[in-house]
Amino acid sequence: MSLENNVRSLRTVRLNQQDSYFNVALDEALLELIKEGRIPPTIVFTEWTPTISVGFSQDVKKDVDLEALRKHNATLVRRVSGGQAVYLDEGYIVFSIIAPRDYFPRDLNELRKYVCEAMAETLKENNIPAEFYPPDNIILRCGKNIMTIGNSGQRITEEAVAVHGSIRYDLLNFEKMLDMLMINGNKLNQYQEAIKQHLGYVKMFSNIPKEELKDRLLSNLLKMFNAVPFNRSLRPRTDYAKIMELTISKYRKEVWLLNAVSQPVSRGVCYFYLNGECIVPEIAHFLPNNKPSGLIEATIEVSNV
Repeated sequence: MSLENNVRSLRTVRLNQQDSYFNVALDEALLELIKEGRIPPTIVFTEWTPTISVGFSQDVKKDVDLEALRKHNATLVRRVSGGQAVYLDEGYIVFSIIAPRDYFPRDLNELRKYVCEAMAETLKENNIPAEFYPPDNIILRCGKNIMTIGNSGQRITEEAVAVHGSIRYDLLNFEKMLDMLMINGNKLNQYQEAIKQHLGYVKMFSNIPKEELKDRLLSNLLKMFNAVPFNRSLRPRTDYAKIMELTISKYRKEVWLLNAVSQPVSRGVCYFYLNGECIVPEIAHFLPNNKPSGLIEATIEVSNV
């Protein structure tokens, strides 16, 4: 499947730096620049150090152990989009596509479908039996065990859209991740074995190098959006200037990090829920009626098979 529009161009950027505050500021900055007509449609691949990313209305005190976060020298960031907590590090492939609203299909469910199918196709090409699970997940079915392997989300304005995706390439820092994350004030350490069977990574199935997998993912995304790439770095006087402005004035500020934008609530951890239903029975009672907010970052997991 691909968009049946005229061929369009897409600026392709790969960042080597690992600054989590910069990465979360990037989407908002590029959205503003797109709306102002100052930059072209862009796909950016970002790199991450150990980071917990929470949604704009998420209660940090209930879903993140801040003492453990400091102990493990990890970073806390808060997104402008909603949804649940995610953990990111150098084991993930993470991308954002930022473009004018009319670059994408009018039906946002179709947008999520296009992105998820491109990710699923990339995984299947590497012998990972992934399938699209509407509206924005990719899963593996291994017997009775259902495992999340992909997720897509977006932030939408009237003039522009940022759509996200990520793939867990390698399972790194698993015990540290569980030490830092909580669900409604409940620690997860004692549920390591139950949780681990629902978390996986590309290297469980394939030895494809991380950069090669990025290349294949980019190729499938370009095909899906009927786009041709042109490689160009972020520009100092437009892109970098705006991103750094927001990084310093907003995303590094403790008042932004620790205080929810709206009424704070426990959202839980993105990896363990499909459409509000927990796929790890041992921890389902922590948020029995959880329904995740729609605008969330993409993450990808795989579980043991």
